[in-house]
Amino acid sequence: AYPLLTGRDKRIIGGSFIDYSLYGHISEEGQITSYNFSAGGEFLTGDIQGDISGTTTSNLAVHQYSDLRWRSVLDKRNLLSAISLGQLNSTGLSSLSYTGISFTNESIEPRQSFADFIVEGTTFPESDVELYQNNRLVDFRKADESGYYRFTVPLKYGTADLKLKIYGPTGGVIESAKRIQIPYTFLPTGTINYFLGIGKQQNAELAWHNQKISSQFHTSAGLTKWLTNKIGIDFVEGENQNRPLFYNSLSARIALQYLLNFDVAPDVSNKITLRALYPSARSWSIDYTDYQSGGYLNKSNLKRSINLNTYVPFSIKSFQQTARFSIGKFDYQTSSRLTYNVDYSIFVRRIRLGTKYRDVLQYNSGEYLGNDGKISFLAMYTIPRTPNVNKFLRGTYFRTEIKSKINSREIEEVELQILKQISNSGRLQFSYSHDFQRQMKSFELGLNFDFNNVRSSSRIRSSGGRKSFFETVRGSIALDGNNHELVYDNRQQVGRSGISVRMFVDENDSGIYEKNERIIPGNAVRLLNSSSRQVTKSGISRLTQLLPYRRYNFIINEAYIRDPILVPKYKEFAVITDPNRFKQLDVPFYITGIIEGQVIRRGESGPEPIGGLRLHLEGIDNQQELTLHTFADGSFYAMEVPPGSYEISVDPGQLLFLDAISAPEKHYFEIEAIAEGDFVESLNFILIRR
Repeated sequence: AYPLLTGRDKRIIGGSFIDYSLYGHISEEGQITSYNFSAGGEFLTGDIQGDISGTTTSNLAVHQYSDLRWRSVLDKRNLLSAISLGQLNSTGLSSLSYTGISFTNESIEPRQSFADFIVEGTTFPESDVELYQNNRLVDFRKADESGYYRFTVPLKYGTADLKLKIYGPTGGVIESAKRIQIPYTFLPTGTINYFLGIGKQQNAELAWHNQKISSQFHTSAGLTKWLTNKIGIDFVEGENQNRPLFYNSLSARIALQYLLNFDVAPDVSNKITLRALYPSARSWSIDYTDYQSGGYLNKSNLKRSINLNTYVPFSIKSFQQTARFSIGKFDYQTSSRLTYNVDYSIFVRRIRLGTKYRDVLQYNSGEYLGNDGKISFLAMYTIPRTPNVNKFLRGTYFRTEIKSKINSREIEEVELQILKQISNSGRLQFSYSHDFQRQMKSFELGLNFDFNNVRSSSRIRSSGGRKSFFETVRGSIALDGNNHELVYDNRQQVGRSGISVRMFVDENDSGIYEKNERIIPGNAVRLLNSSSRQVTKSGISRLTQLLPYRRYNFIINEAYIRDPILVPKYKEFAVITDPNRFKQLDVPFYITGIIEGQVIRRGESGPEPIGGLRLHLEGIDNQQELTLHTFADGSFYAMEVPPGSYEISVDPGQLLFLDAISAPEKHYFEIEAIAEGDFVESLNFILIRR
């Protein structure tokens, strides 16, 4: 851990982050506009945030707010680490949305990770996929040409509740989210965590006084390095015969790459999950659930279910290939369903070929009712960005897909998509599809811009003779109150933190930035974690997408300082971030000093200069070390000596060789931090024969 330069700067009221998404649709049937605003700040030393959204048509207007919550994070984490109020999500046997209060002593900062968890899926090609862990962004990436995305998530100690947000490349789907509950809960040996939440379930169709009361309590204990046990109680009014639901969850790690979990809830369900991830990125998982009753934990009234998933990357003769397979069987009271999913792809130079197979087999009382199988073939190609290719075609991406039904053996739909990068931030998109079942042709032309401050997507679509226009604008605005500036970003910022870095020349050695002190431009302050960065004209650099209440380590990269006579007061330090606002980080620099002196030896004919002699310069209150050499006239000097206390002495080995002692034995001096730089002279030594 680096020395803490600045801790939490608690505010009664502070911060101002706003994320926005605006959507418009114009067609012959009318006009639709919708919006979504998320706002976050600091209130009563805690973080507060909420959403407001709405949709307007020619004869209807709907507006609503959601996810309004406040959280106070405490410094003492043994008995209580956080209190939350508002619209929350429970972390019990099932994930429920409720309005109420929660208490926990779980660590806000994630503990050391010990394994990986794979999150994967398919969506629209070239979509932006964001991964959140416990409502905090942890990773983001683009889906590939086939729409496939894959995250390798470090599985950390504690409860992990993952959520995906997917933004389509055309703007047609503004946001799509699904929650992934990781079944494994691991804690270090001897650690005990708890969570307590109580409130009313969120149901927009019911008045507040009619909504059901729900409460959850669970506690987890790290029994060994590889075994953790969790005991919990869930209560939902009107469910489980209006009785509390007790459950136990046991998580085990076997031979590093195998994760095993047992969930036992008497009279409700029993579940076992086994997952393996190998160094080659191959993975497989299997889960089996046996249900004893229905209710909110089994809304589909299942009797049992089993799922098997595998992922195998491999290569044959330098051709990279991937195969994914999953099978699921779901048994109901009188019926059952069997699902198959197979994906295969191969890379041949710049061409990617693939196929997808999906099938659902239906049974009733053991009698086969039929299936709904579909198969599709994909081909993707990107024209190289080489000089011998016409500049209007370089980097153009082509994708085609043929979908067909297995039973009828008929082509269901043909799609063609062309993407062309027209600038560093702009992309032109054309797509064509032919639906043979409905005998409908569709054309679409889109223009997407991904600027640093905002994202924009415009589309014109013609389908079955109907023409439509779509427009989507997304971005974020934050107020940097310390510098009185608005910060624009194309990514979400609510629920996160930022840091404004100001490097300055500390002319009066106060350690605090004062008006008219010189600001040093550049990005010399390096964060030892990933983040985005903006540099303003005033020389202030900003770090965004940071997690709140988190301790981050920083180092100063002096190679990025253009003026070589400047040195930082701190080269390594740590900072704790503040929620929903930019923290001001002032890093003082000092002008280095110059020292000079001379070494002479008393001889029979008088003073004699000693050339080539070594001297050692060492910092008393810092880590500076420097070896100097005298010139032919016995003089020496050193530049760029940072402010501080020092000692300088003649090399003892050379004194022994010369059979002499120096007077004085050492010089002690100080380089002061002053605006014009300090100058220390007359650091002279006289060598006397023993």
